[in-house]
Amino acid sequence: MTPSAANPHAGEPESAPWLRHVVRAGGIVAVSGQVARDWETGADFVDSVGQETRYILDRISQLLESQGCAMNDVIKVTAYLTDFGRFVEFNEVYREFFPTNPPTRTAIEVSALAQPYNVEIDALAVCQSGEPDAVRHR
Repeated sequence: MTPSAANPHAGEPESAPWLRHVVRAGGIVAVSGQVARDWETGADFVDSVGQETRYILDRISQLLESQGCAMNDVIKVTAYLTDFGRFVEFNEVYREFFPTNPPTRTAIEVSALAQPYNVEIDALAVCQSGEPDAVRHR
């Protein structure tokens, strides 16, 4: 199965045409590591781990929707945090997005992420229904 053709997301730097936020291959959708950055405005949302987590999970939801999927299609999440002492704050927001039947999750403390971020999350989904929005990368 071949992934759909790449198209950079609007607002992504032209210097990074290799940056693909989402790839769909059949019913499998992979969302690359997301940080709390608005790619169209360049704004960062890093006031708190909770704010970063909410922004990222909202972004993942939007990317999944662009491929005809939803958060309940997510089967695997990997979260990278720079301070596990803030895991409770992260987890409170995370549970809002996955209140029942959550996907498998790996959470990893890392020494650093691209500045100024404290959280990065990627996801893998298996979409059972719905057609992707032109089956494309974003």
